[in-house]
Amino acid sequence: MTMWALYERWAAHHEVVREHGEKVRRFPIFKNNTRWIYNKYGKKGKSAINIFGDMTYEELVIALPTGLKESNQDGQYSSTLPRDNF
Repeated sequence: MTMWALYERWAAHHEVVREHGEKVRRFPIFKNNTRWIYNKYGKKGKSAINIFGDMTYEELVIALPTGLKESNQDGQYSSTLPRDNF
């Protein structure tokens, strides 16, 4: 199975609907995230690409507000999510 076919299968499984141009833009993100998960966990079955598979770290921070803490100094947010994954 090609990586593009995996992306299409992932999108269908999670009911993610995107225009072709948006898919093309997000595909490298998906590919990077998928490779990171595979390199970290391999076939151990501990992790799988989820509905956030084609999102960047910055998009995850916005999508998962429970992973944020507000800074007291300047009102900006700092994430508690591990950035080194992305």
